[in-house]
Amino acid sequence: MHGRRARCRARRPRLGSPRVRVVPRRSPGTSPRRRAAATGGAGAGRKESLVDHRQQHDEILRAFNETCVIATRTLYRGRGFRPAADAFYEEDTGQIVVRFELPGLTLDDIELLVERRELVVRGERPFPNRENRVYQQVEMDYGPFERRLRLMVDVDPEATQATYEAGILEVRLSLAQREGGPRRIPIQTEGEGE
Repeated sequence: MHGRRARCRARRPRLGSPRVRVVPRRSPGTSPRRRAAATGGAGAGRKESLVDHRQQHDEILRAFNETCVIATRTLYRGRGFRPAADAFYEEDTGQIVVRFELPGLTLDDIELLVERRELVVRGERPFPNRENRVYQQVEMDYGPFERRLRLMVDVDPEATQATYEAGILEVRLSLAQREGGPRRIPIQTEGEGE
């Protein structure tokens, strides 16, 4: 035995020798032999693991899609219709102009209130529920809505004008000269005011 050890040492190359290569160490279980032994064969194990991996991937995607669809439905139902608004001051007229996007509504669906520093638009965008329709997708928002805009200055409710055309409600507010309470503003179509 003593002679055997000596022979083994003699065969091992030294680190400084040109025959020695430093190879990074693999983590356990990653050598081809170990993978083949673990799966029962070199080729069969790979195919089975690819099939398993693909099935797991499909299950994860299916669960993710179901979760997203449920979350989207809940999000849209909870939020309801909320019209977009632009508000700006016109220097040439000296008025504050507020424009609301209200497509698909009639004047009966919209109510407009003006108080000294607040503009309120409310109403309901009805769902077009008709027979012989099976919806695949509903992304548009419906239902009751209310938008309150706080204004930076006092406005005169008596001098307020509102027009509704092509789904846009435009409200023109003049700056206040005197005090007053809330006032309901009649809305005209573009042809009525002229």
